[in-house]
Amino acid sequence: MSGSGMEEAWRLRAGADELRALAARLEAAQAMTLHLDAGDATWRGPGPELCRRLLAGNQYQLRLAAEELRRRGGILDRRATEVEVEALLRSVTG
Repeated sequence: MSGSGMEEAWRLRAGADELRALAARLEAAQAMTLHLDAGDATWRGPGPELCRRLLAGNQYQLRLAAEELRRRGGILDRRATEVEVEALLRSVTG
């Protein structure tokens, strides 16, 4: 298999791993547990419900972003496999 094909596949897989790690960090972020401190006992005044709704919306967006990062990581993994196969075929058929 050609060195450049292996290198490209390695870079693609490393990128995929990085995207998945970022997704995990997003899901583990403190922002994902803020709702636990946003109860009625914590909040006073007219804005607590609006704040909780905004928080829930932002948490939802973070979850969607994490899912998208994982999806793109899968695309990079599939592309890495294609690159490896192409390089292997080139080395065999020369």
